[in-house]
Amino acid sequence: MLDEPIIQALITEVSGAKRYRHIDAAIVEQVCREEAQKRNKPKEAAKAAKRRLHQMTGAYCDKHIALSFAPDEMAALCAAHASTKERLPFAGEMFADIRQQVGGMERVADLACGVNPVLYVAECLRANLPLPRFYAAYDIRHDVLEQVRACFDHFGMDGTTGVCDLLTDCPDVAADVTLLFKIVPLLERQQKGRFEQVIAQANSPFVAVTFPTRSLGGKNVGMAPQYRRFFAAYLQRAGHRLVFEKEYPNELLFLIEKEEA
Repeated sequence: MLDEPIIQALITEVSGAKRYRHIDAAIVEQVCREEAQKRNKPKEAAKAAKRRLHQMTGAYCDKHIALSFAPDEMAALCAAHASTKERLPFAGEMFADIRQQVGGMERVADLACGVNPVLYVAECLRANLPLPRFYAAYDIRHDVLEQVRACFDHFGMDGTTGVCDLLTDCPDVAADVTLLFKIVPLLERQQKGRFEQVIAQANSPFVAVTFPTRSLGGKNVGMAPQYRRFFAAYLQRAGHRLVFEKEYPNELLFLIEKEEA
């Protein structure tokens, strides 16, 4: 374990890096301290901390784009976030599927949201559908949350944004459906079984969970069958009801109705 002055220097180094400066400072410090406890060399701790932060968000945020709320600009923002970019071609179809099964999405909780709330608003506008009465969006990046907050404010939406690290916390916000898009594999990589606690704590009757079916490079490496087996085993343990399942071009959706306590 490293001494406190070295840990402080480690935190300063990592938090000052351009790639991680928008991540909440408390989360950066927590990751740095956890990695410092496991190692005796500062360089190894710094490398491990940066790798974890990259896994959490860095691989999925390409650049920061100013948002003007014109349709083309909203699409450009969504395209700048790698995970949402992959969803663009079929987002309207997927959101419509969820709405149909849930019976509407008037209150939405979006965890590890990225810019998905902006994409949802854009798709509602494109389809001439009413916007949600309430939308709660949580992420670990301040720049992302600023864009989402600006979107809510521009369209007069009743919404909230907040910093949340799903490894340690889960917001208690009442919703019709909670969205957990592509985050379960990342949670499992860092803390096995944590996603089950997040779903259990989600304050909504329905939870929409998605998994990527292709690598970031677009390769098909057999992820869909693997995640189907993985999630089927979870449902058997948890006792939740699988309401809807569908595979889109690069994303696999499971919509579950939680078992009442």
